[in-house]
Amino acid sequence: MAVTSAFNGCTYRVVQQCKKGGVSITSKPLAWHVLNVQLNGILSQISLTQNRELLMSDTQSSSRKLSIYIITTILVIWLYSLWADRVTPITSSARIHSYLVQIAPEVTGNIIDVSVSDNQIVNAGDLLFRIDPRNYDIALRAAQAELELVGQSIGANTAAVEVAQARVVEALAARNNAREQAARTETLAKRGVLSKADLDNALESKTRAQAGLEAAEAALVQAKQNLGPAGNNNPQILAAMAKLEKAQLDLQKTNVTAPSKGVLTNVQLTNGQRANAGTPLLTFIDPRGVWISAQLRENSLEHIREGQRVDIVLDALPGRVLSGKIDSIGWGTGGSNNVDATTGFLVADNKAISAQRYPVNIVFDDVERLSNVRFGSQATVAVYTEKSKFGEWLASIWMHVLSVWTYVS
Repeated sequence: MAVTSAFNGCTYRVVQQCKKGGVSITSKPLAWHVLNVQLNGILSQISLTQNRELLMSDTQSSSRKLSIYIITTILVIWLYSLWADRVTPITSSARIHSYLVQIAPEVTGNIIDVSVSDNQIVNAGDLLFRIDPRNYDIALRAAQAELELVGQSIGANTAAVEVAQARVVEALAARNNAREQAARTETLAKRGVLSKADLDNALESKTRAQAGLEAAEAALVQAKQNLGPAGNNNPQILAAMAKLEKAQLDLQKTNVTAPSKGVLTNVQLTNGQRANAGTPLLTFIDPRGVWISAQLRENSLEHIREGQRVDIVLDALPGRVLSGKIDSIGWGTGGSNNVDATTGFLVADNKAISAQRYPVNIVFDDVERLSNVRFGSQATVAVYTEKSKFGEWLASIWMHVLSVWTYVS
């Protein structure tokens, strides 16, 4: 129909052009020639239009298929990530941790010698720095002298106890003699041999002798209290010895040493610097305990248990996949309990928050391979919850790919 309409239109246009040009339409060869030329042009345009429409149709069909493929792929990847996040969770929010010890002196004084530098490896007992020991040496000598004085004082108190004991014996003998004299005087006074005055004098002597005995006994008790327990249990000796031991310990503490083998960092010391007891002056990294703290979303904790196998990729050790296991799983995270300071009630958090992350501690199966790993190093971990062999196989492949990628990342 399109070709016929085009042909009829062409015939009409040719006839009109022939009339305008003074050409008779009865001239059949010329008319047919013109018609043929016009018809061929129209057919060419129709063919070109049809080809263009077919090409556009094919292009639209290909674009539609490509869009479907892309959307399907994204949907599959999204669904897989939701599933894998529970059966084989993987996270790069993980860091190497070890024990950090803040080295602080236990005595106060000026630093006179610094024996280490920043980032130096030290062994147990290595000297780190020294504090001026002169004041503590003086305190030690004073404590020694005080112990000697205590010994002398105890010796004097011991002698005083002996003197008091002798006086008690003397007073006891005098009291007994006064009793006997009073008894004889009383007998003779009853017979009329002695007067009543003699009897009164004898009774008075007896009373004075009894009072003297009591005074001597009280003096003995006081002397014994001043002396205290005998031997090393004497409080004065114990106090003096404790003071001496503290002075010796303070003098030893002027030499600050490494607690174990490790690495020093944040060393900013110089001679003459004031060191205060309890104020940290440098940081000691103890490599004996190394673990990974991985921050996993709460959505991923459903199947995670202590002891499960973990693959580890460290940026510091490219090309290697290390093994470990879950050591512990955090039970709390910051920012979840908002308490009103006035009422003490929990305040509802109206903000829209994403899934919280909880710390999961991971230990290495072979710590000896971590000689070049430093505190705070980046790590990627994959936890195998034993819920899907296929998922664990894919996660293992991905971890090996990441281990190679760390060469260039």
